[in-house]
Amino acid sequence: MKRIIKFVDWFEHFTDKAWYEWALALFAALDCFLFVFPTDGVVISSAYLSPRKWLRFAVLTAIGSALGSLVLAALAQTWGMTWISSQFPSLVSSSLWVSTSELFHSYGLWVLLVVAALPVVHHPALFLGALSGHSLGAIFTFMLLGRLLKYGFFTGLVRFAPQKLKKITNRVKS
Repeated sequence: MKRIIKFVDWFEHFTDKAWYEWALALFAALDCFLFVFPTDGVVISSAYLSPRKWLRFAVLTAIGSALGSLVLAALAQTWGMTWISSQFPSLVSSSLWVSTSELFHSYGLWVLLVVAALPVVHHPALFLGALSGHSLGAIFTFMLLGRLLKYGFFTGLVRFAPQKLKKITNRVKS
């Protein structure tokens, strides 16, 4: 964990560089597989450090995350539940999987959009969408829309109402 914190501290020194938001998008894509890059926190702090780039950070991070999710969904569709169970063993046996499955059976891909817009793990909804035969295009679209809502909201708060974001984060910490 200390390595990740050191890396993020180092990485955020470059928010003013032209390549930064593209690297952030790449890390958002990889985070779908690694679970170690704190994408939400980094995109928010990046917007604090370079507020004029808030929209670029939001859009490119959303695209990166949606593309990573698309690859993960394609792998799940290709190799099925056996692959998911072998790669994410604790996930499929969790209460999160069960509750997401129940919601998914009632509301379909709309669950993916809502989950993608929230700061929660999106993998169960993504995998359930892939396993239920939804097209990869639909999965990508719902994922992208959810991530645009999420990152747009938080980076927009940083840009236009940073005091509101501080109130939200203080409530979460309590």
